[in-house]
Amino acid sequence: MGTDWKVIALVTAVIAAVAALLVPLPLSLRALGPTAAFNAGHFVLFAGILALSWWVLGRSTLAAFLFTTALNGFSEMGQTLSQSRSANLPDFFRGLLGTLAAVAVLWAWRAPRDRMRMLGCAVLALGFSTWPAAEVMPHLIHACRRFLENF
Repeated sequence: MGTDWKVIALVTAVIAAVAALLVPLPLSLRALGPTAAFNAGHFVLFAGILALSWWVLGRSTLAAFLFTTALNGFSEMGQTLSQSRSANLPDFFRGLLGTLAAVAVLWAWRAPRDRMRMLGCAVLALGFSTWPAAEVMPHLIHACRRFLENF
């Protein structure tokens, strides 16, 4: 019975991911242009899908990694079929980095847990997060400054 809910949760997440990546954006969002927040969404989306698929696929890190990476690749290729979306390699790499960061966190969580393993995995996860965070950070700083000016 528990497996049924796990499968439903994974299928729902996959459908939501495909919809988010393949459905044309509304005109109001398209007018914003390609922003860093949308790009960083690939990182967060595929990190979350890896965590969910790891739980559903019997806590197999390799199976979850392969599934998530394949979904990332197929969704990027599927964007070539959309009129308003376009596939690009940097988006694929953002999703891959999110997947790898989630794998590092899962490896740190697995037994045996010692300080060196956890430290190494934390450094890996932070390293994988650097590029997406560096893209988003200037926009977040600008938004905070604007907010504080109007506050």
